[in-house]
Amino acid sequence: MSDFDNRDNSDNFDDYFDEGVLKSMCRDKTIIFTQDFENLGKLVIGVENVTIKGNDFQLKNTVFEVISNHVTLSNLNLELDSDFSNNDGAAIEVVSDNVCLSNLNINYVVPTNVGAYGIYAEGQKNKALKNLKIINSYINFEGHNNDLNVYNCALKLVDCKDALVENNTIVSALPVKDIIFGAEGAELASDLVLTVGIEGCDHIIFVGNKLYSEVNKRTDCRYPSLDTMLISKSDNSIIYNNSIYMTDFLTYPGTENYIYGLDIYNLNNLTVAKNNITIITTGGKL
Repeated sequence: MSDFDNRDNSDNFDDYFDEGVLKSMCRDKTIIFTQDFENLGKLVIGVENVTIKGNDFQLKNTVFEVISNHVTLSNLNLELDSDFSNNDGAAIEVVSDNVCLSNLNINYVVPTNVGAYGIYAEGQKNKALKNLKIINSYINFEGHNNDLNVYNCALKLVDCKDALVENNTIVSALPVKDIIFGAEGAELASDLVLTVGIEGCDHIIFVGNKLYSEVNKRTDCRYPSLDTMLISKSDNSIIYNNSIYMTDFLTYPGTENYIYGLDIYNLNNLTVAKNNITIITTGGKL
């Protein structure tokens, strides 16, 4: 990276972004936000070898789409309460290789019946994303997809090879929902609500993370279900030294609920070791 820093404030924002798209002159540069911003909408990072630093200034209702390789987003403080369907519902969406997301603070209170994600990274089955890193970050995600079958998930990774997710704290409050089984049974798309969802991510390392999942509404459904973490079709992977804490205090005693700390499907050679999983509920029956 260049040693030259570009300091971004309201007076010179348009010097670096053209209608929300980072300008090509920023290649090999570090862009630093030096004040709070509101309602910037979607910022597209389509230039390689760029670091975007937030310096913990608040970016309210501002989201990022990373479409170029070798991009780092760090020390961003995102405060969100709107619908970002123009960014696939994500606070941060990644569709490129060698992206590092570090020291982020994402607080997303999702509007009712809106599809949303905290972080959403998606490759393709025949061209997986490579070397994604999500480290030392905090996500607080409150979903309210109470009445519609849309997805609410704090962290969703699809077809990301050799990813590292390390030392993050991810907190979610979500309703219980029915599972939508596919032709081959359960898969990532089956779960409308998740704290963490991973599929097609061979060789992923998920280590040292703290996951907290709370049921915030008991919807009218046949099989009220919630997973804190689901992983499927992700061979040769490691889930190690994580803490998973899950609560449902809305389901009455003697009433069914289907809540899972860690749900595993359709994969080979997965190592799960030294994880601490706690589930507390007033519901369920023997």
